[in-house]
Amino acid sequence: MYAQQAGNAALADSRTPQNLEFKFTPAGDVHIFWDEPQESSDLSHYIIKRTMPDNPGTFVEIARLDSKREYTDRNVEPGDIVVYSVAAVHYSYPGIEWADYTGTLEVPKPITVTFTSQPPLGVRLGDVYVYEFELIQHPDYLVYFELRGAPQGVELRQTQNFRGIVWEPENEGVYEFTIVATASRYDAQTQDSLKYQTSQNVLVFVSENAGTIAGYVRGTGDQNLENSNVQLWYHRTPDEYVKFKVPTNEFGEFEMANAPYGTYYAYAHPGSDKFFAEYYENELQLPFANKIELNENNDDIYIQFVLPQNTNEKAWVFGTVRNTYGSSVEGAAVHFIRKNEFILIGDQESTDNPAVIESFDQTKIEQTVYSNYEGEFKAELQAGIDYYLVVEMDGYYVCFTPDIETHTNVLESKALRVGNKNPYLTYTLLPKENHTNTLTGTVRKTENGSPASATVVLIEEKLKSNRGVGGVGTYRRTRSVLTDSNGVYAFTNVPANEYVVLAIPMDRDVVPQYFSTIGRPTVLDESERINLRNTVQGIDFTLADAENTGLGCFYGRVKARDKEGNIRFLSGTLVYAVDKLKDKIVGYAVSDSSGWYSIPGLNPLRLYDAIADHPQYGIDDSLNIDVAYDGPTDDRRCQSVNFTIEVETLNTVNVIDPDYVPTQVTLYQNFPNPFNPSTTIQFGLNKHSDVELRVLNALGQEVMMLEKDEFEAGTHTVEFDASELPSGLYYYRLTAGTSVQTRTMMLVK
Repeated sequence: MYAQQAGNAALADSRTPQNLEFKFTPAGDVHIFWDEPQESSDLSHYIIKRTMPDNPGTFVEIARLDSKREYTDRNVEPGDIVVYSVAAVHYSYPGIEWADYTGTLEVPKPITVTFTSQPPLGVRLGDVYVYEFELIQHPDYLVYFELRGAPQGVELRQTQNFRGIVWEPENEGVYEFTIVATASRYDAQTQDSLKYQTSQNVLVFVSENAGTIAGYVRGTGDQNLENSNVQLWYHRTPDEYVKFKVPTNEFGEFEMANAPYGTYYAYAHPGSDKFFAEYYENELQLPFANKIELNENNDDIYIQFVLPQNTNEKAWVFGTVRNTYGSSVEGAAVHFIRKNEFILIGDQESTDNPAVIESFDQTKIEQTVYSNYEGEFKAELQAGIDYYLVVEMDGYYVCFTPDIETHTNVLESKALRVGNKNPYLTYTLLPKENHTNTLTGTVRKTENGSPASATVVLIEEKLKSNRGVGGVGTYRRTRSVLTDSNGVYAFTNVPANEYVVLAIPMDRDVVPQYFSTIGRPTVLDESERINLRNTVQGIDFTLADAENTGLGCFYGRVKARDKEGNIRFLSGTLVYAVDKLKDKIVGYAVSDSSGWYSIPGLNPLRLYDAIADHPQYGIDDSLNIDVAYDGPTDDRRCQSVNFTIEVETLNTVNVIDPDYVPTQVTLYQNFPNPFNPSTTIQFGLNKHSDVELRVLNALGQEVMMLEKDEFEAGTHTVEFDASELPSGLYYYRLTAGTSVQTRTMMLVK
């Protein structure tokens, strides 16, 4: 019986072999290796099986191992299509095989000749460049070498003790050439000479002033990631980057010696799909990556990559739906929508390679599941993908985020990256009031009048007060709904009040718009107020077309600053790019939970207004930007545009009322985040509990214990001072009784 049949996902995860991987040997064999299960105290043995080429649907046992965690299969032929499984058998579950699988493999031909060494990437002017070849070659073949396109002075040497090239360059510059290795042998049967060739490109930067960039690539579980590819972009001139590739060794380490002085960006791509690639440091996009400055004062730089893990092609997400009284909600629909098919929040597009996304007619809901009688739900999703969750239930407002303070506001939505260990999600639905007021309308596109997939936000005009830590703040209450396939939306059971309505498309070809019978306002202060009494119909939107065919972009952060000098990064800010010549919005984005946004697709040689508008504050800000670039490699193509909104008092809606008692243990997101050097962490207890609150670094190592004590039911606040810690990603973990919850935070100095 396999783990998938055991019926308990958590138990199966702890009893199954971890990190199963494979390699093909030069001889054409298959070598598989793995880590022991998380729970291995009662491990009996491992069973290795594989499919047969003549019967691909059946697994056949090929070996049993007591404790060894690797196996080489020598009984395969080139071209065989096989799948391997490694199952752990435990004494406490003797009838169950907890198995993991490799996926489908095609056995390659044995290697005749191939390079296993990498040429040095740099050399100081005046020094001698030496590259000694390391190869895997078939013992029956002789190998000889030749150079193609090499600069003058490069010597190819092949002696009994040395095979490689030697060169003493005379001028600075970037040099690129090719080494060709030819393996040959005489076949007596055919009386013919058999030849096989392989080649290796050599890129060498010759510089008078040079230093060293070194470091390591590891996984979040502290795994050394061998054969990862570290790419270093050297900013050679304002219009030119030179990209160097440096592999990691068996310890996950890399080094680029004799690197020329200047500015670099670094990107680590793992040698396995078990992990996700990242820019340095902990960034998914090039514009947000940290620069590396190599100079005479800093000529020996050491950087570290800790890549998030993706152990499965599919992963489970679990959660609960409750109401504000703490009762389970049965039958709630939980929709999962991929990030690139939701409204354009944060880093929706990669700004280092902007592209136009084709539009679609309907909201793309990848999967919908329903809560059971205990309010619980689960969904199996693609690992490594960012999803937005939308929870709907008759009689309740639509919920977009687990955060109880902002859960009905689509602009505050936070994406969930599905991984091998996902947080347990709790969504709290707000019951609709018993009112008879209804507001309805449609959302369509200007170009052809077709229905537009959109989220419509109903914003109360009147400001509310909110008592929280740090004083009194103000906010506008919001509700959000999705349009149906005909572009129709409806708000029901709405209190009588004065409202503003905002339509946000899920389509890059059109732009957001506030409702008005005159024009198409894009900021709250220019919108039309609707006095809702009984039923209001015909609140219709015709969304203007966008122009997003270019390669330029704006990106940056939005923050608010009050009169006391307090600063908070703002999520939910609408940022527009307006072509000044055409007086037309050509792109937009919504700032994410850390204040980041990006607007790709901007055309060159244009003057733009960058406009920021935040509905909670009812204030807009505008900056003039000149976008002038010649092509995709032009450094001016992407420009950083940051906004600071000046307000009287910072909105404290994201800080929890200390009198609030949650229905279950809750760990809230720290504020501010990112932070420097201190931040506030809040957690809620539903009963008296023993509590531990600790901080971990990106490797999972504890760096500080913040609390270890008994706490009463209620909401509690802890200040975390990171003055003595370096910049980077940190985790904070709350243990309260049997509940363990973890969140991430970013320290930026």
